[in-house]
Amino acid sequence: MAIKLQDAIRQVETLSQDEQYALVAAIVEKLRVKAKQEVKQAAYSWKAAIGTVPFPLTGEDAQAWVTRSRSEGEEEREQQWRR
Repeated sequence: MAIKLQDAIRQVETLSQDEQYALVAAIVEKLRVKAKQEVKQAAYSWKAAIGTVPFPLTGEDAQAWVTRSRSEGEEEREQQWRR
């Protein structure tokens, strides 16, 4: 253990049991808040991916893909209605 930690433990031992519980609660809350902030900072930003993939990624234009996907979906729905 580091000397500072040993000193802190000695100081904590001088506190009453209620004060020790309050200290532990304060430390846990501080760690919880810090962890939450780290998760927010670690969240991925899609803007960071802009320009990292060559166009077109799949060899198909985005608008052509959207048009084809909609057409396929429409055909599938029509087949379901005919049944």
